[in-house]
Amino acid sequence: MSDSERICSMREDAERVYAEELAADAAGHERDLTADELGTRPNRARSKILQMRLNPDEYQAILDEAGLRGIPASTLVRGWVVQRLRDGAHTDQATQVTEERVRELVRDEVARLARRAS
Repeated sequence: MSDSERICSMREDAERVYAEELAADAAGHERDLTADELGTRPNRARSKILQMRLNPDEYQAILDEAGLRGIPASTLVRGWVVQRLRDGAHTDQATQVTEERVRELVRDEVARLARRAS
């Protein structure tokens, strides 16, 4: 399905739901939303934000890799961090999970991507 077909389908779905809601409201009936209508926020439990500086080449390498995988760049980097922390937890009990350690893990992954891209 092309992007324009997908957008058209979404618009039709929204118009259908809106019409159903108007009809239910006019009739004095309310209904519960379906799971599809509610939507989700899968990372809602994650409340901490980590900011870091990257040079333009590193940033572009992350965007390119995320694009190849079809995921947001933040999801890609979060996956790297979580995986490396899990790997380290089994091999090095002395490693402290600090903000600097997380930055180091991301820098390592970015450097690996940059080497692979060149």
